Amino acid sequence: MKTMFFQQKNENKISFVFHNTRGFIAHKDDIKVNSFILSSDIVCLCETWLQNENVTNALLLENFSDPYIKNREKTQGKRQIHQGGIMAYVKQTLKEVVVTSVKDCIIEHCIIFYQNIAFVGIYRSPSTKIKVSLKDLDAILHECEKKTKYIVIAGDFNENLFNNDPHPILNYFKNKGYERTINKATTDRNTCIDQIYIKIRGLPKAHYSSFVVPIYYSDHELLRFELSPTYRQELVSTIHTRSLICTIERNRLL
Repeated sequence: MKTMFFQQKNENKISFVFHNTRGFIAHKDDIKVNSFILSSDIVCLCETWLQNENVTNALLLENFSDPYIKNREKTQGKRQIHQGGIMAYVKQTLKEVVVTSVKDCIIEHCIIFYQNIAFVGIYRSPSTKIKVSLKDLDAILHECEKKTKYIVIAGDFNENLFNNDPHPILNYFKNKGYERTINKATTDRNTCIDQIYIKIRGLPKAHYSSFVVPIYYSDHELLRFELSPTYRQELVSTIHTRSLICTIERNRLL
């Protein structure tokens, strides 16, 4: 498990975006000028397709700390094919942020703890069996729930909520008390496979919004979640991080 720790400052509402980039390097120039990404506090990008986990200038976003990077390596014969991958960015103005993940999960993910809220980014490959997916989700939620009751999960689950097939992942979250917040198409194929699930006790709908942002450089749209400053104040407290491994040098990977 890799963990990063940031210590800086924040104010106003919290905004969190999730996007399947279909290759970060190929679309980096578009990503770096996307106003919805640059104006967010926390950014999670999946299917980054990076060759390694080195932080280079090509990966930097203006006004964000160095990204948390987790790649997937798939062996096919003697070739190493780099697919999948997930990255998380946090604004340099945020304070007391912990970015981490759960060891030995096949589902690609990262967890960002900030102001007593767990923001989770997830990518589930369509080839990952449901039984394995639900086991990994249990482990991820358990890690979140050890530290907070307030959880926002955004991800590409590769489960189309617009068809009539069974929806085991949707039902899993419903049974856990999570609310589905996206009801529009999230891909250019008119499917709804990207979703934001939230579990924030007593959160009035007037104090949050989830919406889909059209994107021209990927076949997936961008998802954005915003929490109002009024409700945010009720959640602010020091996050318990003693069970996490944190770096003394900020913005560095373990």
